[in-house]
Amino acid sequence: MENIRLNPKQRLYIIPCGKGYTCLGYEVCYQRSVSLAEELNKTEFVPSRKGTKSAYAAYMKLVKLARIRNNETGWRSKSELIPEFIGHEGRRVLLTDCYGQTSRFIIGKTTGFIPCHIELKRRDSISGVSVMGYPFQSLTFLK
Repeated sequence: MENIRLNPKQRLYIIPCGKGYTCLGYEVCYQRSVSLAEELNKTEFVPSRKGTKSAYAAYMKLVKLARIRNNETGWRSKSELIPEFIGHEGRRVLLTDCYGQTSRFIIGKTTGFIPCHIELKRRDSISGVSVMGYPFQSLTFLK
């Protein structure tokens, strides 16, 4: 945890990952904390301030609690899933995201105890990027 760096200008946590780094936005971390805390009924872990090392530590504590619950019961979180997509995995969609960008893809879902929806470009794709830009301006399920 001591290796986590803050980038206040870009509002990012800089997190060591393998031989490099990954980033997590302050707002994304906070929203994930809120959603996961509500789902786990552990709202006392929601950080009071965004963009602090203690806020990131609180998020990681919630992830740890989710992992424990998964190990004990097989439970999987829905906190990072897009509500409109739940049950529609494998369907093609056309959407305009909150930034005005239009995209078309097949809805996929990652594995693990905190899955998220991903964009699959083709039916035989084995990976994709996380669906971003929620809430959407428009959403159409295609055949």
